Amino acid sequence: MKRNPISSPCIAICQFVDEVCIGCYRTQDEAYEWYELTDEQRDIAWDRFVNQCKENEKEQVDVRNNM
Repeated sequence: MKRNPISSPCIAICQFVDEVCIGCYRTQDEAYEWYELTDEQRDIAWDRFVNQCKENEKEQVDVRNNM
């Protein structure tokens, strides 16, 4: 039975620094093997993406408040 794929957090930036994408925060392996990963592995990558987005938003607010 084929499982439903979990959508990717890719935002089409796809540039890797230290083997982590600066767009979606997945590792190179996670990005290249996305549809082969287990749901749990994909959930971990999605959690990292969401947490990093929240952190980036917080940093932007802090910078704006210090202007």
